[in-house]
Amino acid sequence: MKTTIKKILSTLLVGIFLTNPFLVFAEELAVASEEVQSTGTATSTSIGLPDINFNFKLQDEEVFGTTTETTTFEINLDEGDATTSATTTLNIKDFHFVLDLEAPAIEETRTVTIEIMSGEKEIYTREVSFSACSPSEFSEATSTFSAYCALRSAEIPITWSAFGDDLFLNSVFGDANDFGSNLYWLYFKNLTFGNLSLNKEVLAEGDTLKLTYNTYPSKVIYATSTPFIGQSTTISVSGFGFDESFNGVFLPLESAKVFLSTGEILESNTLGEVYFSPTTTAPVSIYTKKLGYATSTAIIINPKKEKKNIGLKVA
Repeated sequence: MKTTIKKILSTLLVGIFLTNPFLVFAEELAVASEEVQSTGTATSTSIGLPDINFNFKLQDEEVFGTTTETTTFEINLDEGDATTSATTTLNIKDFHFVLDLEAPAIEETRTVTIEIMSGEKEIYTREVSFSACSPSEFSEATSTFSAYCALRSAEIPITWSAFGDDLFLNSVFGDANDFGSNLYWLYFKNLTFGNLSLNKEVLAEGDTLKLTYNTYPSKVIYATSTPFIGQSTTISVSGFGFDESFNGVFLPLESAKVFLSTGEILESNTLGEVYFSPTTTAPVSIYTKKLGYATSTAIIINPKKEKKNIGLKVA
């Protein structure tokens, strides 16, 4: 009775690859044996694949009436005993098959920082790793690494408002938009005002997403990160606001307190500037605060000694 393979790999279970989780390969295995009796067992040397099980069917070419004689031929590759065993109730001659093993694709994730400010209080700050997603209710065709996905992965208590296929914040940690009182949620990506809906704002690895309520962000900028000792350097202070065209911009912040790690506390002028003269080469941390604005992220300056030219005469 001549028997051939009609269907290969009806079920394939790929185990965990201990040496390389990204291993992708194809290996042709040839099994040749003397005619195996109905109760026989054929063994051969393992090809060194750990924990792989697969099944396929051998179907008899001869069809008897309306039925087809079939049986299951099982091969187990076991790392432990390093052998391959095969058992069948049919007689088997020579056959070849191709085994393709491919590790499942590892899902990409991105890590971002989420900061949430309510009033002058920072109520949440954390690094969050998340995967691309789509809001299922909108049935968007593609998944993206959106701010919506990051916030959903962080499991922050948020309610959403939908306008068409756009999602906006309605409430966060119980604080809800109240446009009559001019209280509403804003978001910033890397301190740039967000003009998109949160399900369309894509975040890159290392981005910072800041949500603010009843407060605006502020920031400090140095004229140089390496001022000379004894020389005055300018520190600029700005706060978020809206211009005449209602564009979200950072504007000079007057009368803001500027705190230096040296212990000095300076106040910004009408241009939003303060002036500082370092006295040592020790690094100086600087941040600003003002009522109605969130405390800024600190910046670091590293003063240096000024090089001077001297006349040297050697006799």
